[in-house]
Amino acid sequence: MKDNDKTQAQLIKELAQLRERLAELEATGHKRNRFEETLRLERDKAKHYLDIAEVILIALNKKGEITLINRKGNQILGYKEGELLGKNWFTTCVPSHRRKQLKSRFLELMAGKIKLTEFYEDPALTKAGTERIMAWHNSLLNDAQGNNIGTLSSGEDITERKQAEKEIERLSFFPKLNPMPIVEFDQKGQLTYANPAAEQLFPDLDKKQGKHPFLAELKPYFSELREKRKQYIVREVRVGDSWYSQVIVLLDPEHIRIYSADITERKRAEEALRESEERYHVLFEEARDGIALADADTGILLDCNRALADLIGRNRAELIGQHQAILHPPSGNNTGISSTFKKHLTNKEGQVLETQVLTMTGEIREVEIKANLLDLQGRKVLQGLFHDITERKQAEEKLRESETRFRTLFEAIPDTVLVHDDEGTILHINEIGAHRLEWSAQDLVGKNLRAIVSPENRALIADHIRETHKIGWCRFETTYVSRSGWQIVAEVNERPIKYGKKKAILSVARDITERKQAEKALVGEKNFSNAVINSSPGLLFVFGEKGNIIQWNSNAEKVTGYSSQEISKMNVLEFVAKDDIKIAAEAVQEALTQGQASVEIDVLTKSGKKTPFYIIGLRTKIENANCVVCTGMDVTERKQAEAEVKRSYEQLHETFISTVNALASIVEMKDQYTAGHQPRVTQLACAIAEEMGLSEEQIEGIRMAASIHDIGKIIVPAEILNKPGALTEIQYEMIKMHPRAGYDILKGIKFPWPVAELVLQHHELMDGSGYPQGLSGDEIMVEARILMVANVVEAMTSHRPYRPAFDIKEALAEIAQKKGILYDPIVADACVKLFAEKAFAFFQRRNAL
Repeated sequence: MKDNDKTQAQLIKELAQLRERLAELEATGHKRNRFEETLRLERDKAKHYLDIAEVILIALNKKGEITLINRKGNQILGYKEGELLGKNWFTTCVPSHRRKQLKSRFLELMAGKIKLTEFYEDPALTKAGTERIMAWHNSLLNDAQGNNIGTLSSGEDITERKQAEKEIERLSFFPKLNPMPIVEFDQKGQLTYANPAAEQLFPDLDKKQGKHPFLAELKPYFSELREKRKQYIVREVRVGDSWYSQVIVLLDPEHIRIYSADITERKRAEEALRESEERYHVLFEEARDGIALADADTGILLDCNRALADLIGRNRAELIGQHQAILHPPSGNNTGISSTFKKHLTNKEGQVLETQVLTMTGEIREVEIKANLLDLQGRKVLQGLFHDITERKQAEEKLRESETRFRTLFEAIPDTVLVHDDEGTILHINEIGAHRLEWSAQDLVGKNLRAIVSPENRALIADHIRETHKIGWCRFETTYVSRSGWQIVAEVNERPIKYGKKKAILSVARDITERKQAEKALVGEKNFSNAVINSSPGLLFVFGEKGNIIQWNSNAEKVTGYSSQEISKMNVLEFVAKDDIKIAAEAVQEALTQGQASVEIDVLTKSGKKTPFYIIGLRTKIENANCVVCTGMDVTERKQAEAEVKRSYEQLHETFISTVNALASIVEMKDQYTAGHQPRVTQLACAIAEEMGLSEEQIEGIRMAASIHDIGKIIVPAEILNKPGALTEIQYEMIKMHPRAGYDILKGIKFPWPVAELVLQHHELMDGSGYPQGLSGDEIMVEARILMVANVVEAMTSHRPYRPAFDIKEALAEIAQKKGILYDPIVADACVKLFAEKAFAFFQRRNAL
């Protein structure tokens, strides 16, 4: 029993020790996981540097097996990535005639029997069975004890150079027949031989001797070749605008021979490539939006431009090599960003999304990202364009706050404030106004004005709407009827406004019921006060049904220049200028029949001077006889102000049109092959719009947008716009950015039409395959659909640097065939009809060069 207790105690102790050991192992596991993650990141960086090297980098173990080879090595040898790992280098990649010797020397090297040969040239065998001559640079790999465990080698493919050297050697036996210049010199610099090709190309060699640039600085090569430090010397020299590659060999201790090959075209190609790379680098660095390149598989940032570094507040060295998550806040749309990476692995078409980035200082900025998947030398790279929209977001928030303040003010005004359309339908009304009419605002929205206007005033609703649109404002009196039938006389002021995207009228009605009652009592008063009449600041006449003047104020005599005795014998129409007599007579009759009238006329003085007055007439009774009380205010200053406003508007409009034309010219000056494209697209787009019966306002908006629809191309380099061959994927993506760029240029300009939106949408297609937003169907504005078709027809029938112009029949066939798919069928039919039935023709193209 005692032994059993002891055994149990030992088991409990051992169990406790085992738990402690498990805890230690678990902690060690966490540390190992962190170490492995750090090691993986460093391995990815090292692999990146290996893969961008332009030479073979290869590591062999002690058996000669391949343990590492970079992407360039796989490309040169013709193998897929990972296919060579573990294979024996000598069996797989060394030609049979060199295999035994090289393998034997390698094993001796590993055993420490011979020293390493750092530099040598030897062939390598490709997967296809061909040999590539390589210049190898070798180093030993040792373990901690200093034992040889393998080699690390870099190899430059010199096959083409060796072939050129062999060709030169072969031709050396036929110097006279050789088409390449060949010359020989002694060590004093005296020309001893020149073949016919050299004499023809450089007839002054014998005269200039060593001073000729073709033969510059030859003396140092004698000793170098005689001491056999090199078998030959290769150099490049420039003669005028031409470049030559020279191979210098020693014929004997006293003479050297120079073989020359013209490499001018190669040099020009290299210079053109360098300039192209510089232009791309400048575009990349100078772009206003941030640009980032990340490995599509790992999300590691490979490169970024200065704009992105400035946006994040870090330098490029801090960003490159980090995961793309460093650009974003730790919460929010990170999941969306990762899923975007995954989508682009299978879809080359990028998507635009709004998200946030985190700056170095902790500030969160709102951005719009457009990402595209690129294939750079077989590697999938995700390119992201970061557009800072923080200010735009703040402006949108301020707009929402402004709208809230407007609605608060709208509801706080004590008058009846309502918005109605041109049909008289109530779109909005404040609660105070609705309550005055004994309705709720919700009940009145959607009803017609006829429901709240007295029967005798309903016929005037349409007249007031027309006048408001015609002169920009309208002031009148009307009578509203409440829900219970109570009549409210109101003074109404109306002005045209935009309500959303449609035309509407803002109406402010003030309750003047009590004032009208007082006026009525005053007009009907028999003992009309002369003092009140004469205190009137303007004209005042009281006349009978036949126009005979009954009473007037002192201002009437001052303004007209007539005496009191003369006025008493005159008819009221005698004070009216000849051109205004008709409308004045109509206003008199309206006042007598309708009770009131107003008119604006020129008052004619005794001297013949004309003065503009705004006249209001009210019907009343004096001693049971109908008469009219007429008051008038001098509107000379208002007329002058209106004329000045009109003149200023016309000048502003002319300046506006000139500015738009200047904008349109910018693109044509930059893109010489499409000069005249925008005016011809404008011509066709406006003709299509007229054929479809669009309003004049819509047609004017189309005219304005079409004339500058390609303004966004100013961000595209001229070399791309005028490129005669096919565009690269990056260049095409840059071209596709021009609608968005045009929108960004124009969105801040307050056009009377949606010009910026039309420019943004002019490459959208009905099936959603267009760009930049991928809109489809009714999401595309009808004006943009017209602009789209006109743009396609004009572009197809115009010459481009990469193709000749199509016949108009081919362009119309394209439109007809794809209507309902890419193009709006109504727009397409209207376009075809213009050419087929109405003999439409583009005006003559301007010379673009």
